[in-house]
Amino acid sequence: MDRSLTPSWTLRPDRETLASVRRMCGRLAQQPDQFATAFQENFRGSVPGGPVPLPATCEAAAQLAEIVVGSIVRETDPDAIESFWASTGGVRAAQLPSDDLITAVVRALVRSVRDILGDEWSSATGSEWAAMQMWLVPHLATGAFHARAAGYGMPAPVEVPAPQEAPEGQWPVDLVPAADAPDPASRHDRKRRGGVRRDADGDAWVP
Repeated sequence: MDRSLTPSWTLRPDRETLASVRRMCGRLAQQPDQFATAFQENFRGSVPGGPVPLPATCEAAAQLAEIVVGSIVRETDPDAIESFWASTGGVRAAQLPSDDLITAVVRALVRSVRDILGDEWSSATGSEWAAMQMWLVPHLATGAFHARAAGYGMPAPVEVPAPQEAPEGQWPVDLVPAADAPDPASRHDRKRRGGVRRDADGDAWVP
């Protein structure tokens, strides 16, 4: 395992917690439609009062949640789980517009587990998932950092200023001639010579 891809500190849950969480994730994997619906509802409401996430963000969040659940179900070795989160998980997490949404994804995942378990959810399972969140989020965030440094992830948004309308009765700025611009009235290349306006043939011209 490449330790350079992992956080400088981490607190792994104990084996009993991991085994319990693995069983719960197995339930999610067996009910993919219910899990997908619950997750999308929880993720959209993950930031109270905030803007509704864009469809592309919701899709990236759902993909990240799915691979996290899959890794917990498949892997039993904590080293292998951490390595997966820091590599593949990090690339997926880098598709989110901001690192704050990594925590939002994990919170939505936990709430989806609670919704699907229903009456089986308890304060004990809540504590187990709280420990998982503290273990999971730093690895995904660190993995996303390295993934973006390697060129993966979403490009930075480009700010395009909105066109501004000129106040009524004024010319738009881009239509006002500069101070040193040619006189728009000097048709046929009329020029000033000796203080008198003359046309291109040198004949005096009076406007």
